[in-house]
Parts: sequence; structure tokens; C-alpha cells
Amino acid sequence: MGQITLLVVIIQCSKITTGRERVTVVNSEKIMISGKKNSIVGEYNKFLEISSILHPKHGPFHPRRPDTILSRMVRGMFPRKKPSGRKGLKRLRVHVGVPKDVKTLGKKTD
Repeated sequence: MGQITLLVVIIQCSKITTGRERVTVVNSEKIMISGKKNSIVGEYNKFLEISSILHPKHGPFHPRRPDTILSRMVRGMFPRKKPSGRKGLKRLRVHVGVPKDVKTLGKKTD
């Protein structure tokens, strides 16, 4: 069963900012977003429609994969213009599925 997105994001932000440990989130595709499906999908589709007037290649760029969506959520909660925020974001890894190098490590869940 997946975990709710906001809880995962808050826990990871607090771990990254307080310590020097790396945080790896696996199975990001199984994380749930709370709320009604129609409203969540509708809001996200409106968000995806925002693009440049000249040409979409100029941005803004919107994440579509589960791992990039989750990492963008965490980035939104960080002071990324400060050195502590930049260092914290470098310590975050988000994966779809479980990579081979992470399988060998010990499991720690909160």
C-alpha cells in the first residue's frame, strides 16, 4: 500500500535539512495523492497546459513521471536559493521501482 504524498515529502524534507544523511525514495509510482481523482487530474491537466506563447521549447517545463513529480514537490518546500537548501536537494534521490544498488542496502522506513 502506498503512502500519502504530503507525509512523505514532509518527512524527507525534515531528514534532509536536519542531518547529513542521504534520503532515497523508492517506488515513487505507488505514492498516493489525497483528494478526489477528478479534481486532482483536472488541476494537473490545467497545470500542464501552461506554456510559452512563442514556443513550448522555451518552458516552463512540467514533470510528468512520478519520480520527477515527487522531487519537484520536495524542491518546492526547500529554500533552494540558500546553500543549505541546495546541499539538501543534492542528498535526495527518488526512483521508480527499486534499483539494484538500493536493494542491497538495509531497509529503513518511517
